[in-house]
Amino acid sequence: FWNLWIPYQMSVVAAVDTTGRFSVLIPLFQAAGIALGPALAATYLESVGYVAVNVIGVGFAVLALLLFVPVTLRHRTAQSDILLEAT
Repeated sequence: FWNLWIPYQMSVVAAVDTTGRFSVLIPLFQAAGIALGPALAATYLESVGYVAVNVIGVGFAVLALLLFVPVTLRHRTAQSDILLEAT
């Protein structure tokens, strides 16, 4: 799933972030997730089990969508306005 999501996410961020200040932070947050995700899941693994890992994964996926969807909608609206002005 993530292999299909990341290129789209990075392209939208690059299109919205015209200054390039936030686009360079994408690999930083990916690396932080790779480093902190297993540590977070391991804290619940012994007491709760593998169900906690799935719940954590779903929770962060929903959080990512909640943060990303408004940016995508704003970008799509801005592109629609540009296309309307061009015609």
